[in-house]
Amino acid sequence: MNVKCLSAGLLMLEAAMGLAEPLRVPVTVDPNDPEKKRTIIPREEREQLGLAPHTWAGVVDPQAYATLKRQHEILERLNKARTDDAHMILFAMDMGFPGSVYVQVLLKHDADGQVDSEENRAAIRETQHRVLRSLTAAEFRVQQLFEKAPGFVGYASKEALDKLATNSHVAGVCPDDQPLPQKPKTIYQNDLPPAKPGEAADEPGVAEGRVDADVYRALSLTDRVQVTVSLGDHLLPRRTDVPADVWARDRLRSEAARQARDRFLAGFNADEFRARSVFVDRPVIRALVNREGVEKLGQHSDVRGVQLEQVVYFTPPKRSR
Repeated sequence: MNVKCLSAGLLMLEAAMGLAEPLRVPVTVDPNDPEKKRTIIPREEREQLGLAPHTWAGVVDPQAYATLKRQHEILERLNKARTDDAHMILFAMDMGFPGSVYVQVLLKHDADGQVDSEENRAAIRETQHRVLRSLTAAEFRVQQLFEKAPGFVGYASKEALDKLATNSHVAGVCPDDQPLPQKPKTIYQNDLPPAKPGEAADEPGVAEGRVDADVYRALSLTDRVQVTVSLGDHLLPRRTDVPADVWARDRLRSEAARQARDRFLAGFNADEFRARSVFVDRPVIRALVNREGVEKLGQHSDVRGVQLEQVVYFTPPKRSR
């Protein structure tokens, strides 16, 4: 979606609502970056930037809660506005998991001997996974686990912040103002060798048609794979049951899709299922998932399909002479 159009629409919305101060709306997945100026850098560079020093009182920086409160106020204003511009901005926010704040999570860790030793890295990984397994996939969406520093970054809901505040392995949580890390490397369908007859046919969910066999084939080559998870349309209101008013209809379907996704994600922990993006008015989620997560998907009654993502190459059409 064109960011300039969103900015122009936002200014029109401010004027129409008679706001005394500019209304800054997060149009991406990141409520800390409403102007969409945050750059994306390689994961190695984000690792080098490290973690912020713990300078705030308590475990969770109050600014994290303040950001969520501000976002809630913005959502309420937009819903009350009921204009085309408000609808466009809400649509962009729905794509990016509204109700979450991008944070650093600092972990308690005492390095033994050489800080960059493999033993030290393994201890950090174990603590990271332990903390993520205490959160649901609906509460936290991890973006990068640091290899050398005891911590990670991702999108946290209020429920996640509350849980992290009482977790014995967590030293601190604060909003992250650093560039976003690139998504991790993974294996796409294009990378797989030719399938063998019956390969992965006995894996959970394959025979039922819920999980494509290529997903398990990719998992034999890597720890996590990028998949598209489609849930049943029965989770959404029927089109005959929605209001005729366009605004009310779209918001009803978007809210129903969000609730369906949240209920579904609550059944997974934030380590096995890492949501990346969603389809606004459909119960469809793109995620990075490990084998445990895929096996659970294969046994979930609401799942209609799990497909390994592929790289689509666009070839411009040849001009006729």
